[in-house]
Amino acid sequence: MEAAAELALRAAAEGRLGIGRVVLAGEDAVLKCSPMHGKSAIRWGIKRCLVRARLPRVNEYYNLSWLTERLFATPLPLAAGGIVRGGIPRWQFLVTRHVPDGAQLHDWLASGPSASERAAVLDEIAREVARMHALRFVHRDLWTRNLLVVPGGGLSRVVFLDAWAGGAGIGLRGTGHDLSCFDRDMRELWSPDERETWFARYRAERRAQAARLER
Repeated sequence: MEAAAELALRAAAEGRLGIGRVVLAGEDAVLKCSPMHGKSAIRWGIKRCLVRARLPRVNEYYNLSWLTERLFATPLPLAAGGIVRGGIPRWQFLVTRHVPDGAQLHDWLASGPSASERAAVLDEIAREVARMHALRFVHRDLWTRNLLVVPGGGLSRVVFLDAWAGGAGIGLRGTGHDLSCFDRDMRELWSPDERETWFARYRAERRAQAARLER
């Protein structure tokens, strides 16, 4: 944690922001860092004081940890934190292990995978999103850019990215928000048959997961 904090503070001093590759404790990692300005900083300062809300990148650390513990494929979270001055957050960061050889879902689908590969990946997304929802976790940012397809051993695995906005438990936006985001982002990428098959698979898995949880 100290090495990650030192790395992040150095990035803050250098004025770095955005997403970049770094080396942490000898392994490839990804550093997300961003300043917080104006109304956004004040709003998060109030949230921290009144409801003890975590900064977005710190919340993402906890969400990725929650998902990892339940065997969802996510970048392994290594460290997160922020700089607060006068009660107002000024800067935040998150460090995760680098996920090699992945392609965003949108780009992967556009690259022309075989029909069987395409069907297998869409089926995996339906099953994992259903399992996530059955466990009462809402991603809240379920766009194709936040789903990474990582091939390996003849199989592909879908990795969930950018979980800063969601979380487990009751929230203002429910599971329907995730489905709406994903469907809207996929309209130009899948056929009506694929869309129907995907939602049928999702509903079937939700029922199966609910039955398991009731036992």
